[in-house]
Amino acid sequence: MRTRETHINIRTTPQEKARFQQSAKRCGLPLSEYLRKLANGYEPQAAPTAEYAELTRLLTDIYNDFRITGEDVYARLIADVLLELQASINPVRRYGDN
Repeated sequence: MRTRETHINIRTTPQEKARFQQSAKRCGLPLSEYLRKLANGYEPQAAPTAEYAELTRLLTDIYNDFRITGEDVYARLIADVLLELQASINPVRRYGDN
């Protein structure tokens, strides 16, 4: 069920609109979601690269292999690396946070 029913119209220059659209695309977000995040004090981050996605896929495969073979110590190490990598790429930040 859609909860967002109210529209807000703003006027921008063509250059501002293009910048907003470009920034939203870089973050992998629709323009309206990008602007909502900005308005709520969040700083949307650029979407990870294809190389990042491949790296996390490979690490996840290694993690799963370690779990299947019962090498839980190594699986936990890989899980920690994945969590740190994810946190470094996609931190949840609000304006004013340092």
